Amino acid sequence: MKLVTENIDFKDYVSLTAAFTFKKVKPELTIQENSLKIDILGQIYYDYLTNDPNPALPAEQEEKRQEIIDKCRTIIINKTFGTAIDIIQVSISDTGVQRNEDTSKKSAYRYQKEEARQYLLKNALIATDQLLVMLSGEGNWDNSIIKSYSLLISDYKKFDDLASISGSPLTFQALRQYLDYIENTTIVDEVGFEFLENIATKEEPNSDEKTVLKHLRVALANLTLAEAMKHLPIIIENDAISVVSKSSEGESKTPVNPDLFRMKHNSLMAIGNNSLHIAKRYLDSNAKETLFQIYYESDYYTPIGGDSSYEQNEDSNIYLG
Repeated sequence: MKLVTENIDFKDYVSLTAAFTFKKVKPELTIQENSLKIDILGQIYYDYLTNDPNPALPAEQEEKRQEIIDKCRTIIINKTFGTAIDIIQVSISDTGVQRNEDTSKKSAYRYQKEEARQYLLKNALIATDQLLVMLSGEGNWDNSIIKSYSLLISDYKKFDDLASISGSPLTFQALRQYLDYIENTTIVDEVGFEFLENIATKEEPNSDEKTVLKHLRVALANLTLAEAMKHLPIIIENDAISVVSKSSEGESKTPVNPDLFRMKHNSLMAIGNNSLHIAKRYLDSNAKETLFQIYYESDYYTPIGGDSSYEQNEDSNIYLG
């Protein structure tokens, strides 16, 4: 069984004021359902949703299963109509491509179609974020698509606590390649991989290690966003950055105001570099054989003259460039 079939009420998932022919959109529905299965659900969880419910399943779990099915349908149906909005009106035959006409209705203008497309695809995007949040609590779902290989920041919730991405798993998913890149270049170039791996994988870091980890994580999150926003389509709302898919916004997507973009990018760079400077100075000021030993014995350690103790104060929050 599929998630979207002809016998469901499409008006529960998308704004429709007129009837449509299911066969007309069935090919695109199949494409979008397969895409959701491959990109997010995975075959095992997809089978769990599409197979007949297990009578032994607790009522609460079955209720959540149905909620997830509904969210999947919202995504599939909105993406289908958003993607196929230009071809629903045409037919292809041996004689070529024809436009289907209705004497009582006129075809929408191009700008009206574009507005409808963006509305539908935005609905699908929002629903996808909501689905990922719902799935994150499911033990039988493979959550690797919203996890990162980063030693410092493993999931979207931790990232959002450090630099706002509106709590979006989809945005975090798009950021992962830049997260790994900044960690393995900018961060590792300052403290070394061996030390980073050692401190980041400790089950119970001490207070000094927690201080360093805090500043490294803030640096990583902000510098990742600064790098990613140069390459990805984004929106900035309430000082939070969200990554949008190019298809969801259509060709007429309004770019971020250049002044706002520049201010946000500079702010992220300043916070990130400042936090990295604080972490580095804390290490150089406090490292010894009994504390941060791996760093102390590495080429990354740069002794600071004078008083070797370093405590964060108000000046620590100033970007020193």
